[in-house]
Amino acid sequence: MKRIKTKLGVLILVTTLCLLGLAIYIINRAQRDYNELANFKKTTEISLQIYNYSQALTGERYAAVFGIWLNGETSPQEQIATFRVASEKRKACWQELHQNLTENSAIFSPRFVQLMNDTLKRDQALKKVSDFILDPNRPLTPDDKRPMSSESNMLFDSLRTDLESLLPLLALEAQEAGAVKLLNTQETIARLRTDLLRVRGHVSAVLRRNRLTVATLGSLISKHEQVEINRQRLELTADEPIKLALKKVVESPSYKTITEYSQKIQQIGPDKSEYNAISSLEAYQTGAYVDIEKVYAEFIAAMNNEINAYTEDRLASANTRLRVLYAVVGVMLVGVIGFIVYISTSITRPLVAVSSNLARISDSSLFAAKAMGETSGQLSQDACEQAATLEEISASVEEMTGMTRSNLENIQEVSVLAQNARSSADDGAEIVTNLRTAMDSSEKTSKDIANIIKTIEDIAFQTNMLALNAAVEAARAGKAGAGFAVVANEVRNLAQLCSQAVSETSEKIHASQVHSSQSNELSRKVENSFRQIVTITRQYATKFSEIEKASQQSAEGIQQISQAIIRLDKITQNTAAVAEENASSSTEMISQASQLMEHINLLDAMASSGKGRSQKNDASTSPGGDGHTETYHEKTEPATMSA
Repeated sequence: MKRIKTKLGVLILVTTLCLLGLAIYIINRAQRDYNELANFKKTTEISLQIYNYSQALTGERYAAVFGIWLNGETSPQEQIATFRVASEKRKACWQELHQNLTENSAIFSPRFVQLMNDTLKRDQALKKVSDFILDPNRPLTPDDKRPMSSESNMLFDSLRTDLESLLPLLALEAQEAGAVKLLNTQETIARLRTDLLRVRGHVSAVLRRNRLTVATLGSLISKHEQVEINRQRLELTADEPIKLALKKVVESPSYKTITEYSQKIQQIGPDKSEYNAISSLEAYQTGAYVDIEKVYAEFIAAMNNEINAYTEDRLASANTRLRVLYAVVGVMLVGVIGFIVYISTSITRPLVAVSSNLARISDSSLFAAKAMGETSGQLSQDACEQAATLEEISASVEEMTGMTRSNLENIQEVSVLAQNARSSADDGAEIVTNLRTAMDSSEKTSKDIANIIKTIEDIAFQTNMLALNAAVEAARAGKAGAGFAVVANEVRNLAQLCSQAVSETSEKIHASQVHSSQSNELSRKVENSFRQIVTITRQYATKFSEIEKASQQSAEGIQQISQAIIRLDKITQNTAAVAEENASSSTEMISQASQLMEHINLLDAMASSGKGRSQKNDASTSPGGDGHTETYHEKTEPATMSA
């Protein structure tokens, strides 16, 4: 029971830790969202400061134009003082933006911070314009062709364009779609104000000079179109409060006046002299020129209020979600712990029934294990005897296999020798045949030589007769034939020597013919003997081949029998091993069944708070209690020893 309680405690602890981990994960996600919204609030502060700094640049730009030209409606000193105020406002906005960016640079990407710092550093280039306007030694005469005017406008416009281009990048720093939408709307409002003030300035310049150049007309048309494009974009994408504020701006008399004057100037065209007919400069500058700033200030305030309201609403929602998550996690933890405690208190109810069933099954398993142990012991002994018999048979078959293999090898060697003898006999017969043919040719040649010798002998005889006749004729001639007689005598001597040599040669050739005939007869007999030897050798080779095949088949059959006996021996050995394992397992099963009975008695005692069953089963489950376990060991131990 203690183990069960321990495991239940571990289960409660693990479950609680898992829930705590899940709760921490969810709360961290919610806290991260809350932090991102808090960072977004700082982002909106940066965006508002960028916007204010951009508007300060715009105001300083127009003040710088009049401060350089000194052709305004007021005195030069007042125009310079107006520029000084605008410059101080721009510096204050710059200082506020720089300080806020430095303090909150960690929440922005390094790339955005670098671009922002680079843009703010370009503010130092405006010092050149400020020094020129505030120079106490400069002449205070009106002049609208001073080169500093173009350079000043270029510096202010470039810096303001860079600032306005930072607003889309700032929108990318936000992690929420609604925040990105508001920042993009703010950027569009800033562009709309810039383009509208450009249109206002162009109209004022045309009314002041009563002159319109082609370049100014092109810029006026471009800025007027940009005003319409930004207005339509706000009407399509902005939220409803922004649309209502935009509607007030568009329907205001100052906005209508500026756009109407711009359209009239575009209709008149450049290089005309009737621009003063549109309106007087004083009425324009004291009316729409000044009122548009107030109307647009209300529009900007509405935009800022919308951003602040969105931020505060999202922060309040995130805070509420955090509180709800804390409450839900607490309720879940309490509920799960209560449920686990309830399970742990009610789990002991079925333990009594389980204990009874386990005890009954354990008793049956114990008796079955004893019976299986006795059977396994007998089976192990029989298998061991069978394995020993198979080993003897296998040894005998192995010996027969060796003898058969040796006999087969001898037969193969004899077969090889018979094949070699057959080959040698065939070669000898062929050689004898060739010898007989050669001797027949030699005998024929000897006969031809004898005929030739006989012809030579006849020629020698005829030569001798002619020499004899020549000697007779020389004797008849007397002295006149003495020389011829000598020659005839020499020819006769040569003929006699030749006849004698031919006679000897003929005798030798005749003896050679006799010997050749005898050799030819002997070669015929040898040839007949070799033919008989070849025939007998071939018969021996055929018989040995048949014996070799039969021996090979016999060896293969014995080999198959040997393999079958080996497999049967392995099966028998496996059976013996399995029987021994069964006997060992049955012994182990009896021991485990006894231990199981002890645990069941302990479980029963814990579940029912009684000890009757434990005392009842002590005698029947302990080893050797009723003699069954000891008898089993006495029966299985000899069988194991014999195996």
